Amino acid sequence: MTKHKQYYDLLVNDNKEIFDLLKNSFEKLSADTNNEGCKVKFEELRRQVLRLVQKYENMLCGKTYKAGFGGFTNSLADKFRAEVYEHFPFLNAQL
Repeated sequence: MTKHKQYYDLLVNDNKEIFDLLKNSFEKLSADTNNEGCKVKFEELRRQVLRLVQKYENMLCGKTYKAGFGGFTNSLADKFRAEVYEHFPFLNAQL
């Protein structure tokens, strides 16, 4: 398994509860787009998850960057983000 997939699995497994809450919140919002309470809750959870994604991305890429592989680090970060957005496309949702 590649490093970016390992860190993706680590991210989701370590934070399963918040990812489940985010998914449920998105489903409720999709069913009732006029509900301001759902929008606020979704945006709050979305921000928390994006901070977690950034944290795990930093963990993944930190050592590589320090070792002098800056170009490789950008590619690795892109692959990690693509993996996250493939499974959770609503993280990029504009409300």
